[in-house]
Amino acid sequence: MKGQLLLVIGLALAGAIALRDLFPKREAVPTPPRIVTVHDTVRALDTAWITRVRHDTVQINVVERVTVTVPETVRVAPALTGLTALVVGARVGDSTIAGGFSVASTGTGYVLDRWQTQLYTLGPIKSVAVDAGGGVAAQFYDAPKPPCGPLCVAKHYLVGAAIGYGSCQVSHAIH
Repeated sequence: MKGQLLLVIGLALAGAIALRDLFPKREAVPTPPRIVTVHDTVRALDTAWITRVRHDTVQINVVERVTVTVPETVRVAPALTGLTALVVGARVGDSTIAGGFSVASTGTGYVLDRWQTQLYTLGPIKSVAVDAGGGVAAQFYDAPKPPCGPLCVAKHYLVGAAIGYGSCQVSHAIH
């Protein structure tokens, strides 16, 4: 009876180790570095509005000039932003570089700005979106898991064989 109890405890321990090896914890993807900007506001006293109470009377003449002009036609064009290049890093942690342009109206003409953005690669790229200001938002798929090598495969077969052998021994011990 004592031998069977030790056998069952040993099999339970081997099963726990086998389950731990077959289902390891997922490795966390390294998080991209963050830049935090902190804005401090300082309350300033506006001295232009602070006056002393005066008891004398001062007379001020105010002249208002109104200029009337002919209405002018203003042509408005929406801002245009485009993505011209996207280079995705080969591995997790590499840089993904996106380049593009932005065209905006100044009222009397147009301004062309070229921009380039560097992103942290979290895995294979899923989608890219560009906003009107030239900001790039990219979504990535989860990073692929490394393949199971020959040693890993051998370990899986060995654990399976040990579980099968242990199950047979327990079955024969019970009957």
